[in-house]
Amino acid sequence: MQHRKTYINQYLRIRVFTNSARISKLIDNVLDLDSPHSKTSSKIKVDFYLDETDIKTLDDDKKFLYQRRFDGGNSLILSIGKAMARVSINHKTGVVNGFVYSYRKSCEERLLDCIFMGPLRGILARQDLCPVHAALVCKGMNCILISGTHSSGKSTLALTLALNGFSLLTDDK
Repeated sequence: MQHRKTYINQYLRIRVFTNSARISKLIDNVLDLDSPHSKTSSKIKVDFYLDETDIKTLDDDKKFLYQRRFDGGNSLILSIGKAMARVSINHKTGVVNGFVYSYRKSCEERLLDCIFMGPLRGILARQDLCPVHAALVCKGMNCILISGTHSSGKSTLALTLALNGFSLLTDDK
């Protein structure tokens, strides 16, 4: 089954094509962009083709790629125990191709960083942009930027501060 989603904001249009419901759900949990029906015209467009596979079903060429740690400036391979991921980025076209296999819940975040967040940060850096996964609260002229990984408690801390006199300016954008 093919999963296809589009995430849009004023700067970025991300399209994700994957055969994996797990990968689709992981990306949904990380991204907080507008609906695919937004009329916004994005400046940067990135397409991700991400597949989850079993190493036994890969042809010999792809098995060889999984055995290498690093194969050039635009491609990276990550191994975490029995789990592996490979990603390649075409900066000219904004296309990212990635494969993952044999991963468990305990390594989801690291694999997602390898196949999705890392390439996205690289593409945005080439546009002089630096994404930050954070919440921002202010009290008077003092502001606090709370950054951290997915599910690390940023929103909870920001809402707690908002209940104690701070203004919540943004959460995850």
